Amino acid sequence: MNWKTLLLLVCVSFSARRVSAKCLVHIDVAVSHSGIVNFVYSDVSEGHGWLPYHYHVPFGDTLTVTIYYDPLCSEQFTCHTLNGDTISIENVGSSIFHLFEIGDHRITVASDPAYPATTDCTFTIAAPDADPITTSLGLRVFLGGALDTTGSAMRDDLRRAGLLPVIEPFTAIGFEMVGGVGTAFPAGAFDDQSFAGSNIVDWILVDIRDGNDPAILLMTIPCLLSVGGSAHVGTSLAPGDYYVSVRHRNHLGVMTANPVPFIGGNAFLDLASDSTPLFGANALDPGTHALWPGNAHVTSNPQRIKYIGANDDRDPILQRIGGTVPTASIVGYYNEDLNMDGIVKYVGANNDRDVVLQTIGGSIPTTVRVEQLP
Repeated sequence: MNWKTLLLLVCVSFSARRVSAKCLVHIDVAVSHSGIVNFVYSDVSEGHGWLPYHYHVPFGDTLTVTIYYDPLCSEQFTCHTLNGDTISIENVGSSIFHLFEIGDHRITVASDPAYPATTDCTFTIAAPDADPITTSLGLRVFLGGALDTTGSAMRDDLRRAGLLPVIEPFTAIGFEMVGGVGTAFPAGAFDDQSFAGSNIVDWILVDIRDGNDPAILLMTIPCLLSVGGSAHVGTSLAPGDYYVSVRHRNHLGVMTANPVPFIGGNAFLDLASDSTPLFGANALDPGTHALWPGNAHVTSNPQRIKYIGANDDRDPILQRIGGTVPTASIVGYYNEDLNMDGIVKYVGANNDRDVVLQTIGGSIPTTVRVEQLP
């Protein structure tokens, strides 16, 4: 038997329905293995309050907790499980909790036959986590706004101008984060590299998502993207399959259509390849296999790119340069710098407004392109 242990905290609270009544609470705890029950603990307590107990259960064994109390005296008790789930049963004289560590991973709450049953509950808890393993994930992904004229590499104008921040930008602009807040790299990471393809273009956000429900973010990892489209992140996760997505501050995000195995060691994911199925439709620019640029209005939900109408992505560009003189420009690290050259411009050569129009198709200004993330 694997003696890896699992901690279950059972907290019982009760309050008097009749002040004059005497409440008798009797708690039995037993652990069974292969049908053989080994009695562990019994307690009788009078009064009101909280009765906390901690039990270490050998992996694969079954823990049974039986709680007896006078239903005329107790209005309610609450049981907290190890993963924070809470269940409240009102006016039940006794309940039995079964924790199956292998199998369905469920706790069943049922009334004791000695008392009238008023509420039965069953809910699911997660399986005991396997020991986390380290997987080094390499990615290949391109940002459409930074693509050079060859379409096979990106420009590093922001780095060359000294505009890249050393701290991740996503928290400040309101991106949903699960970890990684405040990630920083030393300034030397943005210096010229011996291999030009390793020079940094910008920050990206790599998301690890639940393998059953990709709408659930499990981990967010800010990292640096190189001119050649390479990024690397390290993860410490239980072995399993997870969806992976990539987001950027002014591009639409992209996600794998299928979960990716995380089994330790090195893994590689090429999001710029036709052979990698992606979630949704037209998640990338089909001509360049790059993320769609033009998302200047980063607070929209869902994220989308639009040229005209309420909350469009054209007006923020004009507002950034002052809002009145369309020929003005401003230098800096701004979300409205959609072509990522370090200069926000509304009109003229290399302006950022045209990026929005090109992303939605270039001919029908009312078209809207929506991010393909759950």
